[in-house]
Amino acid sequence: LKMDHHCPWINNCVGAFNHKFFVLFLLWIPITAAWLCGTGLYHVVYSDFLVEFSLGYVNLLASLLAAGVFGGSLLLFGLFHLRLACRNRTTIELFEKPGRNLWDLGTRRNLAAVFGPAWYLWPLPIATPGGDGLHFPTGPD
Repeated sequence: LKMDHHCPWINNCVGAFNHKFFVLFLLWIPITAAWLCGTGLYHVVYSDFLVEFSLGYVNLLASLLAAGVFGGSLLLFGLFHLRLACRNRTTIELFEKPGRNLWDLGTRRNLAAVFGPAWYLWPLPIATPGGDGLHFPTGPD
């Protein structure tokens, strides 16, 4: 049974059939936060920010700070889970079963096990990988 952890953000367990969506969530949020920070900073730099200082600008700066901190934190968490996916491990396996990983198939096949066989669909939240969630191929001895 491939189970990563129970996630309070999505109020569900992260396992074989939704692992891809969880990792994509962790990687797309920082991209969105970076876009928000970039467009917000552009607005601050190229507007009359210092001339017309108002509560709206305080809210904008607070939002940019929150997006930067939240996006940076989730980027680190997302890269950690992407690294686990590259090694075909779950968080539980990482902490409870240190050492050799029997299910390590190599980075490409490990990512295909999480994101699906079509690499061009990996960044999109569609096409989950096949399997029954109970039986998984093992790596070479």
